[in-house]
Amino acid sequence: MANISRCFEQFHGFNNSMFFQEKKGKVEVTICDMASKVIYSSEVPNDIFNEIAPDKEDVKDIKAKISKFLNMGYKPQFDEIRKRIFLVSPTERKIDYSSIKKSIDNTIAFMEPQVSFEPSESSHYTCPITHMLLKDPVVDIHGHTFEREAIERCLDLYKMCPLERKPMDKKDLKPNYFAAQTMERLRKTQFAVPARNAFEGRNEKLAKTLLDQGFVFEQVGKHDEALDFYRKALKYTNQAKDYLYIPVIFEKMKENQSACLAYLYLAKYQIEENNYEKALESLIKARDLQSHDIELNNPIALFHKETGRNKEAFDLFMQIGDRFAKTGEKMALMSAIDAYKNAISVNPDIYEVYLRLADLIQDKQQKANVFLTAANHFMK
Repeated sequence: MANISRCFEQFHGFNNSMFFQEKKGKVEVTICDMASKVIYSSEVPNDIFNEIAPDKEDVKDIKAKISKFLNMGYKPQFDEIRKRIFLVSPTERKIDYSSIKKSIDNTIAFMEPQVSFEPSESSHYTCPITHMLLKDPVVDIHGHTFEREAIERCLDLYKMCPLERKPMDKKDLKPNYFAAQTMERLRKTQFAVPARNAFEGRNEKLAKTLLDQGFVFEQVGKHDEALDFYRKALKYTNQAKDYLYIPVIFEKMKENQSACLAYLYLAKYQIEENNYEKALESLIKARDLQSHDIELNNPIALFHKETGRNKEAFDLFMQIGDRFAKTGEKMALMSAIDAYKNAISVNPDIYEVYLRLADLIQDKQQKANVFLTAANHFMK
């Protein structure tokens, strides 16, 4: 176990450090935050480490070996710890497409009100923090409705209602079932861009007939009629290849916002069908149609991050962070913080990013953690 000892204090993640220490034939694994507070501790048999980290191994290989050990599932909870502690390549872990899909969902929520409502209407259906359509609405003690994730994160940072500027806690939030039901109904009846929630049941023959008829109208320039047939076809097919007709027809109609949203839907469906590279192509098409909307870069950046395209991911995360940081709005600043953290996770060697991140963080302990993380990294 000499190698483990020599590697002591070498395993640093963004907010945590992992320590190994021999104790009576076992190895104590301890996770500490950057303030040296223990947040997790467990013991594992010494021989497990001996199997994957014999003395002849070079010290620089230990990180990969320990990562492999954690991936063996010896302790189920280690898998989540491993994701938080180790900067591992896609070859060392399973690509997390769920995070990309969630980012697409968030981007869709940002785009939908722009496409489906007049500006005077959209405020009734959007979160006042994110300005995105409500998906999991909650109501506070003042009667304001927010997206749950957004208001909870806001309360973590500021401990007050962002509209009333009065103290408030997470326990003051209750589900807004009426708003949730209203949004579900609107998604099925009012939204300009059709989605899979129109699907009623598979009927391939009828779907093909409707798609073919729509294509005939499309070829002669009757785009409205074509779109109507494509909408009807989606009641009977939920395959991504059939949905492709929707963004294409919107592009021909010069409805770029609608085409952008449709490509986002398409990317989501392609991921669900494990057609990942096609999904990336759809995300890029969506971004290119609305290049001024920086939010459209986020799922692309995450896609690059998860698939090991670190340079592309870093550049996009920095663009996102810098653009959001300039606005000064609270939700934008939180997005900038996330972007800079992601940038550091794919390239921790640029000191300027730590400075930009720390500059946005108000909490003194969190700000100190950023500088401690930078210090730990650059002293290695």
